[in-house]
Parts: sequence; C-alpha cells; structure tokens
Amino acid sequence: MLLFCGVVVVRSTVLEIDRPRGRQRKKEGHCNIMMSLFRVLLTCTCFILQIRSDKGGDGVIYSIKGPGVDQPPLGIFSIDHITGRVFLQQTLDREERDRYQITAYALDHLGTTLETPVELDIVVLDQNDNRPVFHGTRFFGSVPENSEPGTFVMQVTATDADDPNTFNGALRYRLIGQTPGWTQTDVFTIDEQTGDIRTLAAGLDREHIPSYNLTVQVSDMADWTVGLTNTATASIMISDRNDNLPSFTTDTFDMVVEEGVVGALGRVSVRDADAPGTPAWSVIYDVQEGDPEDSFSIETEAGTNEGLVFVLKPLDFEAKPTHVLRISARNHDGEQATVTVATLVVRVLDRNEAPVFTKDHLWVDVSEHAQQRDLLVTLSATDPDHLAAQIITYELADDPSGSLDVDRESGDVTLRHDMDKYLEPLAGNITYRALVLAVDSGSPPATGTTTLHLYLREVNDFAPELTPARAQICHMRDLSSGLLLTAVDGDAHPQADPFHFYLNQEQNLSRNWTLTPINDTHALLGLQVEEMPIGSYLLPFLVSDSGTPALTARRSLNLSLCECDSNGDCTRLAAAVAGPIFSLSFGAIVAIVISIVSLLVLCLLVMACLMCFQDSRTTTLVKTVLSRSSDSDVRDNVLHYDDQGGGEQDQDAYDLDKLRAASLSSTATWLAEPDKWPGNIDNVKPERPVADMKNTDDMEEFIKQSIDSANKDPSAPPYDSFLLYDYEGIGSLPGSLSSLCSQLNNEDHDYDYLHGWGPRFHRLADMYGADVF
Repeated sequence: MLLFCGVVVVRSTVLEIDRPRGRQRKKEGHCNIMMSLFRVLLTCTCFILQIRSDKGGDGVIYSIKGPGVDQPPLGIFSIDHITGRVFLQQTLDREERDRYQITAYALDHLGTTLETPVELDIVVLDQNDNRPVFHGTRFFGSVPENSEPGTFVMQVTATDADDPNTFNGALRYRLIGQTPGWTQTDVFTIDEQTGDIRTLAAGLDREHIPSYNLTVQVSDMADWTVGLTNTATASIMISDRNDNLPSFTTDTFDMVVEEGVVGALGRVSVRDADAPGTPAWSVIYDVQEGDPEDSFSIETEAGTNEGLVFVLKPLDFEAKPTHVLRISARNHDGEQATVTVATLVVRVLDRNEAPVFTKDHLWVDVSEHAQQRDLLVTLSATDPDHLAAQIITYELADDPSGSLDVDRESGDVTLRHDMDKYLEPLAGNITYRALVLAVDSGSPPATGTTTLHLYLREVNDFAPELTPARAQICHMRDLSSGLLLTAVDGDAHPQADPFHFYLNQEQNLSRNWTLTPINDTHALLGLQVEEMPIGSYLLPFLVSDSGTPALTARRSLNLSLCECDSNGDCTRLAAAVAGPIFSLSFGAIVAIVISIVSLLVLCLLVMACLMCFQDSRTTTLVKTVLSRSSDSDVRDNVLHYDDQGGGEQDQDAYDLDKLRAASLSSTATWLAEPDKWPGNIDNVKPERPVADMKNTDDMEEFIKQSIDSANKDPSAPPYDSFLLYDYEGIGSLPGSLSSLCSQLNNEDHDYDYLHGWGPRFHRLADMYGADVF
C-alpha cells in the first residue's frame, strides 16, 4: 500500500494533540500540523496523529466521526479509544477526494462529553500519477494559401487529472513532426502553453501542397524530460484563394442559329487552376459588346463551369445575318480585378418566314343590314423576307357560317350573303369570328394568321309594341289592382329596352288615369279618381325605346271598366269586351267594306259588257254549225250541256236531279238574311256564264241557247248570291264536274281527230285547231 503525505489541521482549546516524533501541547487557540507521508507500501495500519484530553484522568474515552469514519467512504480512518491515536486504514487518492473533515470527541465512561469537540481537516497532497490527455486523437484546421506569417490556424488542447496548481498539472505543447516535407518547423509553430498553431513563414500554395499533418506532443511537470507525455495529430488544409485567373479555351467561338429560333445555342468553356467547386473556381460569363438588343445570354453550368449560350429573341437574317459578340469570364469571389475575354461569332441561317399581319386581331363594326358584296375590311400583311420579293395571297381558314369572301390578291373581305338573311341568327353572339391566312409564294409556303372579329351592330328599325290591346279592369280604384302594360321590340339591346311609357297629353288623360313605370319593359296603368263610369275607353299611348335614334310609336288600348266584386274581379263585362277576343280596328273594317263593294261593282260591269257582245254573235255561230251538219251522214253526237264552255271528250253529263237534291242546310250564310232561304227566288238573278272562247259567228246560236236554258230554270244552282263561309261543310253528292276542269286547260287537248268525222265537223276542227278556246 502506498501512503500519501497529508496535512492535518487541528483546532482545539483543551485537547492536547500529539504528532509522531515529537509532542506538542496547546491549551488555547488552534493547532496546525503538517505531516509528510512518503510513498511506501502500506502493509499495516498507519498512525497519523494522536489526541489527548487533560480532563477525566485516565478514564477518558476518545472517538471520531465524519467522512472516512462513519460516513462514506467508510473504513479510511480509525482511532484507539484509550490512547486517542488516529490511524489511516486505506491508501488515499487525491483525484477521488482531496479533503476529509473529521470531528474528534473526549467522553467519560457514561458517554458524556468532557470537552468541546475538535474539527480535524485532513488535506490529501497531490502526486504526479496521471498522464496528460488530448481532447481527441486528431484535430482539423484550415488556412488560406499565401497567408502572412503569424496567421492563426487552429488550437490543440489537453487536460491532466493532477492538481493544476502544482507542477503535476502544468502542461507544455510542442511540434515533433510534419508531413509532407518535414525538415524543420519552418512552416507552422505552436504556442507551448496555449496550444495555438500559427503560420511561421509565407509561401503556402494550395496548388503545390494542399494539406499538412502535424504531430503535437503535450507533457506535464512543465518539462519534457521528466514529465508524463502524450501525442496527437493536427490536420491542416490549405484553402484555395483566387490566385489563378480563368482563361477561355479558345480565342474565338463559332456558332450557327436558324432565323427566328430561340433557346439554347451552344457552349463556351474556360480553364481555372483553382479548386473546383469553390468561389475562386466558379465563373460568371458576360456579354460585353455586340448585343445592343439583349438577344443573347450566357449562364454557368454547375459542375462543369461551362457557359451555356442562349438566344433570347428571334434573330432576323434580313436585318443582320452575323452577330459578333465580345464575351468575358470572371470568378465569383471577385478578388481578381481583371477578366478574360473572347469572341463569339453567331451566324444566322435564312429561312422562309411567315407573312405578318398588321394586327393579330382585327375588329370590324358591321351593320345588321349590310348587303351582299359589301366591303367589310381590307387585309394587309407584310413579308419579313423582303429580299425575296415574294407574293402574298389571302385565304379564309375558318368561316363557321360560310358568310364571308376574301379576294386572294387584294385581301378585300366582303359578305357572301345579306346580313339580315344569313347572319341574323348570330347576332345573339355579338361577334362573329373568322380565321384569315396570309400565304407567301416561298418554298415551302409560309402562312401567317389573324383573327377577324365582326361586331354585329344592331340598328334601331322597329318601334316598340304595346300589349295587351284589349283588357278590362274594375271601375273602382280601391278594388282595382291596375293593368300591367308590356312593351316589346323587334330590335335587340341596346336598341330596345328600357322603354318609356306616356299617356297622350293632348286629351288630358292624366286627370283620370295614372301610368307608373315598373321596370325597363313594364308599366302599371291605374285609376286617378275614386270611381270611373262603367264602359269602354280607347286610351292612346306613346311608347318609345332607347335606341339611337329612339323610335316612338302611338298605340291604343281598348279598355273596359266593369263592375266587380270585393276581390276586384269583374262580374259583368262591358259591351266592348262582350264579343270575341279577336277583333279588327275601325280603319281595317272600313277598308274591308270598301274593297268588297268595289269588287261587286267591277263584277257587275264585266257581266254587262259580256252580255252585250254575246247577243249579236251567238246567232251567227249556231247557224253556221247547223248548216254544215246537214252535208254529212255522220251521226249527230253533239250533246247539250247546261254549263259554260264548248264540247269535250267525255260524254257523261252531270245529273241535275242530284244537284237539286243536294243539302242546302250548310253553314253558308246569306249576306241579306244569314239564317233564311231567299224568299222570292224569281227575283234572284243567276250569274251569267262567261265564255272563254273567241267570239265567232258559228257558236253564237249555241251560246244563246245555253243562256236561255239557264235563265228559264231559276231553281237550278248555282244561285246568283254572295255567300260568306266560315265552314266548308260536308262533301257533295254528285261526282266531279270534269267539264269545269277540262275548260281551264285547253292546251292539253288535241282535236285533230274531228277531221275524221266528216265535213260537218271540219269547221269545228278548224276552230279548235286555231286555238279558239
């Protein structure tokens, strides 16, 4: 066992403390005792001090308490209770505990304290039993190349578990090795007390030696010969500085681009000896000269440090076929004031460019009443290839309704149809769009496009209408909810609503009536007075639209005021609304009556003229026919018909009995007395048949006989009366009167066969052959 030197400090006023190898006594004050225990092998209990009391005689009992006795760590100190001798039972370690505070007691045999307890401070003295330790086996640092002498690089640190206030913990540092190129410590130096490593001389070059490894030694006892030592490694990286200017790989770069193409063009490159990936190596490219339009840019590609050349704007061969650019390269860190330059030559390849319209979108205002072949707009496009002198033609690429024509040479756009007839359904879309092309004569042809927008302009050509035309309301204002008037217009907005309603002020209608606008298209008509007389009223209105120019219409309302119940519903309508809902205005009725009277007078005049001519020519015509019939033996087969016109192919006459028996109870109405049969039938003059043939002497007698036969039978239809029909009735009993049909289309008959009937029919055949009928 090793024993350590210790210092025992005893503070006592009564107890006597004996130290080995000498005896001291002190009755008052404090006693400080220094003991030195040399390093020996502890084979038995070691006596360190003794305490004695002058009270109690030989019956004093001594004891100690505190750390190392009855408190952890236990078993380090012990005492002889009779003699007061204190013994060290174990080896002390200052690194574990450097001080022990023990209390000593003097007791009688009953355990009563004879004197005041004494405090014993035992301090463990240090020995150099611990080696210095670095805070790591390898330290890392860096320093820029070409740094000045004395530039701080890094610091290495170590610790020692021994007492730092003694030489056992006093550390010293030194450099004992360097790689590569160790000859002497002429590159770096280290502070022996702090461990700071600094540059010793200039000349660090990253491109020559990029890193150094230094061997550092630390020793305690402040002496490298007797102290304990340890070593570690310091790795120093030489960081790059921009001490190498970038240089282009060639003085001139040649590139080719097609006319009108934008995007990546090519690459330029430089050489730089600095460390790749560092700011001293990364390059920034610029275009210094030759690009006034900012049509080019150069971007650095990460990783390769090459410059990517881009075309930002389309290049025009006709404007400038070759671009000569002066480009430069510089590093990111900006330490170098100078830059390297090179020449970039860009040659533009010509191509057939598309014609260009003056505008991408053409807006044309077209009236809704535009006519066919009206000129809408003249297209104009230019060819960028002005050196080629090409011809431009125009075409329609998209015409949804096929309503436009374009002149290929002049570019005139015209209407194929009238706007009203063909494009009116498109007016709801406000605009009509068509795609127009301009094609040059190049090889291959190039095409430019523009969009033609036709704005269909509405024209105010319809005056507003007022509805309803007839209505009825309650004659009392309190019970009447009024009449809602509506205006409609054949035009579209903005040539239509909002509408404006006015009462005709000439008749001073505002005294009895009110007109209140509801919205843009409706107004409410009401009573101004408490009560109006029951009856019909014709109210004149003025209705105008909001077009340009505005159109105003005079409209009339046939309004009936009626008696009504408590709910305002009419219980008895006035006479004005008792008839059918549909009616005609007074002017229309007068026009119809005048037309009917004029037609009757005209018919009577025509019939009178025809009868005058027939009386003189009918006799001569009949005699001629009968005289020729006696010269032939052909059988007389001419039948007598009570109808208009001459003979025909069929021989079946209609049955007069069936005509007389036909039902006369149809819905026809006589004008004089609608519900009665004519009273005096003899006075009814039938309509005279009108001959549709030429006036000849041969047919005179025949026609006269026909007229006489019809005049002598007043009951035979048709009756000479004007009938008004609103229902066609049931079908008639007799068959079709084919003679009436055949009379209307004489050119369909061929009467040449009459020549084969003999001489009696030659005259008749000649008349038909000469288009008599």
